[in-house]
Amino acid sequence: IDEVGPITKTAWRIMMTALCLLPSFVWEVSTKSKGKEDVKKYFSKSSLHNLFLSTITSTTDLFLWVYAMNYTSISDSMLFQTSTPFICIIHMLLKHQLPQPVEILGGIIAFLGVIILSTMVDAQGSDLKLYGDFLALISCILGYCWLRYNNYFMKRLNMGIFVYYFPYSVLSAVYCVACACLFEGIGFWELMSGFVMQQPLVVVMLGIGPGLFGLTLMTYCQKHVDLFVLSVVCTLEPLFASVVAAALGVRNEVTWWTLVGGAVLIFGNCITMYGNQRAKKSQEQEETLLEKETA
Repeated sequence: IDEVGPITKTAWRIMMTALCLLPSFVWEVSTKSKGKEDVKKYFSKSSLHNLFLSTITSTTDLFLWVYAMNYTSISDSMLFQTSTPFICIIHMLLKHQLPQPVEILGGIIAFLGVIILSTMVDAQGSDLKLYGDFLALISCILGYCWLRYNNYFMKRLNMGIFVYYFPYSVLSAVYCVACACLFEGIGFWELMSGFVMQQPLVVVMLGIGPGLFGLTLMTYCQKHVDLFVLSVVCTLEPLFASVVAAALGVRNEVTWWTLVGGAVLIFGNCITMYGNQRAKKSQEQEETLLEKETA
């Protein structure tokens, strides 16, 4: 959809995701007692503050990334988008924390796979610009902030996925529509009519695919997966982007470099998952030993 701006595209995608989430939100609130309790958790100063920041960071992250692709290739924008593990490590260092050495090694290997995919696969690619790469990097930092806010709702408050994600999606859609009208000069009714009339199949696919089954599931995973591990697993995105782009004819073929980069990427993810599981077992053993000594 080349004739509309990146913020308008993002608004359409988030609105479709919100519509897809509405039935699940109603079901979770009306049939589960926990759903009603989770709704009450919103009515606190810290929850509203985190929901507001979650909306701003994630939505700005999305339309900055879409905008960045006007200036750089898909793979190079993905390279910066998947720098999240390094942003995570820097943040942990500032908090005087650090992942296990094996996890860091896996993250470095996985990122090497991303570099292979981005530089070798797209070596003959598009006209790259520093501006687009910079926007993609800022998008990555905002994306990491969004994951931190998700952790607050998913782990600390232990909220149901639909009770959290539907209000978040609605607020994100409102914020996106306001930004599109303000910065892209599109009228409100023009934006809403375009949402229904202009290539509705593409909008529906974006809302259901990346929105409902992508970001919603990733948010749910934060209940059970450490943030650093999740950020490393997300480095698989360029591999899938390369395969999907080839399938849609955006790129001519899946090359040997795609396979090599993909293999390195998957290997790095496996090492990270192994290191994380080993660290968890070690922590559980220490806690068990401490309990026995206390008893």
